[in-house]
Amino acid sequence: MTDAATRQFVRETRRLMVAALDTLTRSLAAADRATAEARGDEADRSVENEAVEWTSSLRARKTEDAAALRRAVARIDAGEYFTCEDCGGDIPRRRLEVIRTATTCVGCQAKRERAAADVPRDYGIRPERRITSRPLEDQ
Repeated sequence: MTDAATRQFVRETRRLMVAALDTLTRSLAAADRATAEARGDEADRSVENEAVEWTSSLRARKTEDAAALRRAVARIDAGEYFTCEDCGGDIPRRRLEVIRTATTCVGCQAKRERAAADVPRDYGIRPERRITSRPLEDQ
């Protein structure tokens, strides 16, 4: 991370992340205030409860996004933004241009996704179950 263009990229990325984090924080605080101020009769509360349930997943996503932004800003400040947290290798700038909060290189992210999916290498297809072009009566 030595050339001027890369330093500018990191400065601009950090600025955008801090702005997005501020927006997310204010949005979450406003949602919390609206929930706390909910009043009305039983029907109003029922509709509000449904809305609260519907937005709980959105709130969780915003909270996750805010945490990812905080981690990315901390990685920038520590000089670790281009370093994969799994293998210590480099995270390509092009990857960070697309996924600003990425913490792993492409190879390590692929390993994480395979492990999370717990997909066997043969995708569960056994030779005797492969689809063939033969008519059913021949099988």
